[in-house]
Amino acid sequence: MAHAHELERLEGFVSRLLAGYKALREENEKLIEKLAGRDEVIGQLQQDLATIDRERSEVSGRISGLVVRIEQWEVELKAMGPALSDSDSDSSAVQASLFDTEQGGSGVGE
Repeated sequence: MAHAHELERLEGFVSRLLAGYKALREENEKLIEKLAGRDEVIGQLQQDLATIDRERSEVSGRISGLVVRIEQWEVELKAMGPALSDSDSDSSAVQASLFDTEQGGSGVGE
């Protein structure tokens, strides 16, 4: 009878051990799914970051081009100096050259 009691205790221990193992395995599967979801989110965020970096670089280049064009325009204005008249047609021509998209390739409409 002592052996029967010990055998029952062993069976109970094995049953609890198997139940614990099953619970841990289920928790592990849930964590793996959660990790896969986070990996997917991380991948999407990395793609978004790369896109934003490209856009920022493009905007920076376009702004640099605009600054160069404005500086060139200022140099042209200084070179014209006293030759500039106050007439509207001359002012319009100077302003038109600032926004001429043919020159620098960095026009506002591009």
